[in-house]
Amino acid sequence: PINPDNPNGPKWPDGTDKNSLTKTVNQTIHYQYVGGQTAAPDKTDSTTFDHQVEVDKVTGKIVKDDGWSAENDKTSFDAKVSPVIAGYTASQASSTAVTGLTQDSQDNVQTIVYAPNAETANVTYIDDTTGKTLSTKDLSGAYGTTDPYRTNDTIAGYENAGYKLVSDNYPTSGVTYNEDSTVQSFQVHLTHSTTLTNETKIVTETIHYVYKDGTTAHDDYVAKPVEFTREVSTDAVTGEKTYGAWSAAQSFDAVKSPELKGYTADKAQIDKQTVNGDSKDLAFTVTYTK
Repeated sequence: PINPDNPNGPKWPDGTDKNSLTKTVNQTIHYQYVGGQTAAPDKTDSTTFDHQVEVDKVTGKIVKDDGWSAENDKTSFDAKVSPVIAGYTASQASSTAVTGLTQDSQDNVQTIVYAPNAETANVTYIDDTTGKTLSTKDLSGAYGTTDPYRTNDTIAGYENAGYKLVSDNYPTSGVTYNEDSTVQSFQVHLTHSTTLTNETKIVTETIHYVYKDGTTAHDDYVAKPVEFTREVSTDAVTGEKTYGAWSAAQSFDAVKSPELKGYTADKAQIDKQTVNGDSKDLAFTVTYTK
């Protein structure tokens, strides 16, 4: 009844209840990752349309229809800026604006999808012996993922070539791309392996005794040889050898020339001779003259 105190009086005509005279249009914007998981809370909006009519309270008839109108004259949904999520790029910087809404418009639903950014990293292999870069490995992957690359095989290859590992700061479980727009850099330092050996050198002294015509005047004098040693370091990468110092210098004693009856030697003796590892074999000749 229009008049609650008169239950048998005129009734509100059909279509004048609140649900019939009010229509709300809703907007929902979803923010999702590529896999469908929620990336950020939904953003919502709404506008309400009212239908105004005038009813004759005596007859219960509609006498005037003022039509539909939007509350606050809101007939559109503005574009809403998409949230910024580190490491991801939204499919749209903002939602699409919707205009011309009426009471007959359907609810508006939009979905903004976030795709992971492409990130990069690199690993540099350095020869500490020469200071030069041996090689560089460039890596890339989606934000939030872990790269399957490991340094083990490359290091093993260099070790087979004669290198020795000094340090490796690349993560043992692989680099995780968690620094957006930053190139993550790692270094593997190697040095040349070396092999140490000992080198020996013998130095001899021989004295020949001859007549002026070159024939033998006396048996040669052959001193006891002296031996020198030094350490040799061989670069396992280049094969280059580095030599240490020879062992201490040594001497051959002075040697008197034999006396031959009727002959005079041009050298009464061969003096004491001091030699080292760089010395050549010594050879002297004593000549006898009648």
